[in-house]
Amino acid sequence: MEDFLDKQERISNQILELLQTHGGYLSKKKLTELLEISGNSLRIYLKNIETRLEKVVASGHVFFEVEANNVRFSVDGTTNLSNISNDFLMNSYKYKIIMYLYMNETLNLIDLENELHISGSSITRRIKELNEILAEFNLKIKNRRLVGTKIQLNYFYYLFFIRVMPFTDRTELLSRSKTISAYTDVLNKQYDLGWGDDEKLSVFLWLKILIRLNSYKEQREESLTPVSRELIKNNPAYGKVKISFFRFLKKYALSFVEEDAIGLYYFLIEFNLIKNDSELYVQIKDVDIDKKTPIHVAINLFWRDIEKYTYFKNDVKINYTLFNLYSKLAIFKGESFIYNRTITEFNRKSLEREDFAQIIQKLLTAYQSVAQFNGLNSPDNLYYLQNQYLYILNILNFEFDDVLKIGLLINRDPIMEKLTKIIMERLLHGILNVQVESYQKDETYDLIVTNRMGVSQGQFESPLYVMSEIGVSSDEAIADVINEILEIDKDKKINTQSLERESR
Repeated sequence: MEDFLDKQERISNQILELLQTHGGYLSKKKLTELLEISGNSLRIYLKNIETRLEKVVASGHVFFEVEANNVRFSVDGTTNLSNISNDFLMNSYKYKIIMYLYMNETLNLIDLENELHISGSSITRRIKELNEILAEFNLKIKNRRLVGTKIQLNYFYYLFFIRVMPFTDRTELLSRSKTISAYTDVLNKQYDLGWGDDEKLSVFLWLKILIRLNSYKEQREESLTPVSRELIKNNPAYGKVKISFFRFLKKYALSFVEEDAIGLYYFLIEFNLIKNDSELYVQIKDVDIDKKTPIHVAINLFWRDIEKYTYFKNDVKINYTLFNLYSKLAIFKGESFIYNRTITEFNRKSLEREDFAQIIQKLLTAYQSVAQFNGLNSPDNLYYLQNQYLYILNILNFEFDDVLKIGLLINRDPIMEKLTKIIMERLLHGILNVQVESYQKDETYDLIVTNRMGVSQGQFESPLYVMSEIGVSSDEAIADVINEILEIDKDKKINTQSLERESR
């Protein structure tokens, strides 16, 4: 919440928090020391607090007094500091700008100046500060609009309403939307979802945001590309959602497009708002993991410009893995940086590297031999192994801590955790422009290290199971990395003598 407070409101709120934690009493000198501000600045902030609290002080519910050298603050049982903080937030210019954008889509500076009673330059400064916050969500206020992908706009507003918006504003929002509340109740009852008040509030807010954003004509028209519409129309797997879920939404006259139905479906799944034994869950749970689904259809639902990646379109195996990488990481997994960074990195690398599809195909071919060698023959284990390597490929530019967090978030399989840790530590330790290739000859596993730019097509005949920038300084160290990753027994150690033979 503090991120959306203006400086004066933020420090005023901090003063009240300090007073409360120190028993409702502090000297002015101590406050200046704790806040690292001057005495003159403190006087300004105390005056602001007096103005903000004037009504509640007059009601007798709050006591706030500025003495010659001390400040006193207390509240009775009818209110608390959280309510006062909410009042500060509602008076924050940054909060008002976000709410203005939500209600109007486009900023009208003249209207906003009149509403906020501040100059255009002050509004511009607040917008710059807001963009620093919005960058975490891959959003930006640009050309007087909040710009970003539809799914990120939905996600940002949801978090804003559920975590930032004061309770009083949220109550007002709820009271105006009887239709959505009724729909939420019907959905809950018809499918026996067992939602309590908190769960219903989450679903309500998500629906409210979808409907509000869909009221903008431009967004409605841009919700799906023509290619996506055509693919959806001919996709039988997507019909599962349309029949069991999307049609149910339409029944209650909610202005949803197909992408919204998919988005809401993920929202319900990932926030555990659908029980495994519910009828709704049974009807739609397999849509994103059905291997018969033309996965490029699903990708189009989320990447509207997927047409750029022409080398993906006819390879269902690659697209299936990429789509699941996206869905497992991106949709409402708690921390927005996972969504932002993964997709940003993937898009950048996809556009810049013409050999990206070939690299992935070689990796996918190699995963099978690596998995079989390690006894990971079941489809589930093989699938996880594939995903782990794709995560590594897509997030090479991440900080180590972030990479580790993402890797451990994906699944809790102990083998995959160990594999992920080992590889990521090596990948992010340094940079060497090498490729590592392995093939089996009798009972010996030979390791070939070659310069990336000098690899001939013939050298790709054997399974490629590691292809990345490995931060090691010697051939022996490279062999140790591979041995550790594969947990090879001593009698099957990689023959390091082959390094000299082919390293050139």
